[in-house]
Amino acid sequence: MERREIATETGDVIVVGSFHDAEAPSFKANLHCHSSHSDGRFSPQEVAELYAGQGYQVLCIADHNAYGDQDGDGVHDWNLDGEVMSLFRPRNEGSKPHFPILEDAGREAYLRDYTKTATEQGRPWVQEKWKLAREGELLFLAGFEDHFTGPHIVVNGFPIADEGSDIARFRGTTNYREITQTAGGVVYLPHPNEWNDEPEYFLNDPERRKFDGIEVVNGYTMRYGKLEHPAGVRGFARRMWDGILSAGVSCWGYGNDDMHTDGRNDAPAGPFTAWMQIWAEKLAVDDVLQALQTGSFYASTGVSVSSLTLENGDLCVTPENANRIRFIGRGGRSLLEIESKEGDYTIRGDEGYIRVECESEQLRWPDEQPELVQWSFCQPLWIIGEDQKMPEGLSLS
Repeated sequence: MERREIATETGDVIVVGSFHDAEAPSFKANLHCHSSHSDGRFSPQEVAELYAGQGYQVLCIADHNAYGDQDGDGVHDWNLDGEVMSLFRPRNEGSKPHFPILEDAGREAYLRDYTKTATEQGRPWVQEKWKLAREGELLFLAGFEDHFTGPHIVVNGFPIADEGSDIARFRGTTNYREITQTAGGVVYLPHPNEWNDEPEYFLNDPERRKFDGIEVVNGYTMRYGKLEHPAGVRGFARRMWDGILSAGVSCWGYGNDDMHTDGRNDAPAGPFTAWMQIWAEKLAVDDVLQALQTGSFYASTGVSVSSLTLENGDLCVTPENANRIRFIGRGGRSLLEIESKEGDYTIRGDEGYIRVECESEQLRWPDEQPELVQWSFCQPLWIIGEDQKMPEGLSLS
């Protein structure tokens, strides 16, 4: 994240945000999906193979109320009960921890290094004999989806080696937010339209207000109902996002598919519906998590963005397959809308923030959702005058 000083027609301002040229490395990511360890259709091995086969490079299997330690760093006794275990439950058998079932909640780490077999790891508790040689190609982040606190909360990244980090006992609390963020991970509100799409729902809760962001697009809810929601409106949270930003609170807009099934037979929770493209120096946990903390990514349902740059007060975005670009500022107002494959906007200085949406006229699923076009959502850039404060929660350190 950068801090740049520019001169505008209303005076000198500071622009804070992440900028990237066409040469910057980026990685395709989905950080909210489910396996058969909770209520997903596929085993963890099948999930990994599925996304690797589609060119994804970063993945987090965020199962419900079950903490997935997917980095291969060893097994940890998260709930400090003296045992390290994870009961294997065959697909479609036994209770699944989508609801607050105490016997399932807070399971210790259940996923391991996907580049080694169970025998090679020397851990007989690993029930699935997977071996996915993906080193340098497919990176896993630890994570989970919690809902003991009411609305669901997605965590990507959390401490995996600090002795005494009792994450599994944070049932019914939100203490993991501070712990996760301190450890370099991110915490955000998934599919917010399922709970309450009013910005106040986020802003008036002291803990949510400190989240890293919200899912601005969720593939599951975007596809839910299909013909009943031909534009996929349930899956987008633009109004909440703009309301939070307009209140001067930092909030990144994440995008995931929330995959549970293969998406066939009218099931809405299929894969590859929404994702993130992460700009990072290299495919490594620390680099990817830093990008997720600092807004160095964009969310997409089909439109790619090759660059987002700032030169002499001109903000330029270059999507690869869009035909309409919108620059949006404080209050959700449209600053500029152009029919073009490349967009330039001259910063005036009074925008508050600027975020960019790129739209393609191409329909994603013409037969099933005849009004759903393809989008990308770039992260907000903050425009700060000399008499204005930094947005709440935004740090350049």
